[in-house]
Amino acid sequence: MAITQAAVDKARKSWQEAANRHDMNGLAAVYCENAVVVPLAAPTIHGRKGVEHFFAEALRDVSGMRVTKSECQPISPEMMEEVGEYEFDDNGAHKQHVKGKYVAIYKMEGGTCRFQTHIWNRDPTVH
Repeated sequence: MAITQAAVDKARKSWQEAANRHDMNGLAAVYCENAVVVPLAAPTIHGRKGVEHFFAEALRDVSGMRVTKSECQPISPEMMEEVGEYEFDDNGAHKQHVKGKYVAIYKMEGGTCRFQTHIWNRDPTVH
């Protein structure tokens, strides 16, 4: 099955909604079984179970996660690259509004569009 912009939009929306609900099962389900996540200042994560474990901690104090801009480019009939920007509120010890950028590679897996590779960074915090 070929990947479409609509499938990528649906996967991104599912990720965002699961992150904002702190639903780690739902969030991990949007990743391929052999996904690779390269988080900011942390070891590389491999596989859906690793993704679930990582985000349980990483998103603990996060609210209002949203993508503010994204551009997609097909890589192959089954894969698409997305480059975008995001923002959220960090409600932890150092409350702040965070903005950053990300790159995601989506892949069709079992007829569903999922994250295959996901990497991001943060913009510098202005005080």
